Amino acid sequence: MNADNFSIWMLQDSCRLKLCEELGPAVSKESCKCLFLTADSGCGQFGRILLPDHPVAVPICTSRAEIRKGSFHVSRIEVLNTLPSPLCQGYWQAELLFSFEFFLQFFDFNGKPFKIVCFSNAFDEPKPHQIEKMYLQAGIQYRRTVMLYGGKEPPIRIFTAPMGARFGEKSPRFAVEAAALPLRLRLKPACCACGAYEEPCLHVYVTAGLLSSVRLLRSTCCRLSYKCTVPRTCSSLPADSCAYFRKIEFPRADFYPK
Repeated sequence: MNADNFSIWMLQDSCRLKLCEELGPAVSKESCKCLFLTADSGCGQFGRILLPDHPVAVPICTSRAEIRKGSFHVSRIEVLNTLPSPLCQGYWQAELLFSFEFFLQFFDFNGKPFKIVCFSNAFDEPKPHQIEKMYLQAGIQYRRTVMLYGGKEPPIRIFTAPMGARFGEKSPRFAVEAAALPLRLRLKPACCACGAYEEPCLHVYVTAGLLSSVRLLRSTCCRLSYKCTVPRTCSSLPADSCAYFRKIEFPRADFYPK
């Protein structure tokens, strides 16, 4: 009888998140600089350049904004600062950072959508062939701290070195799943009047509903025993493959786990 040891992840604790939060301001997730071109002559030329990863500043004459249907999604989940809880023994806390991305469309008071031109140089003049976008790619983030029971530290440490893992890793690991949907979008005047010499503008805020499952896993050692058998000759399939299939026992444990 031989035995092999395997390192597996055992579920220690879990929780569910069902949250509704107003998040913002939304930032531009475009890879280049962008500029709004308004169709309404009364709106004037909005000269503010939208920089990547900076708040989306839209003209004050914007009547409404919309999120493109089906574009709102969770783009990334990061687990930050996994530490033992200073309040409860055996518990671990982690800061979760949820990132959301979506496409925005803006309209003037006449209901006409703004056109968005993107260019590599902020001093380039917009050209007709550059006007290609009706939507702006944007994003928001949400932070949440959770605390789950991770059990006491075992007296014996198990050090494994799987590909991509850190040597000597002994802390529990958080596993997070999430889905989200946009519930409301609002345009708010920007704080501090957008600067003393700059045009007034509006920022974008999104009320999002978040559904998430958070699990705390700990690496443990599992021993699998098996008998030593002499390798047999591989048999070929018979001509009637259905006859071979009928001899296979139904895997009840796979379909009806206890």
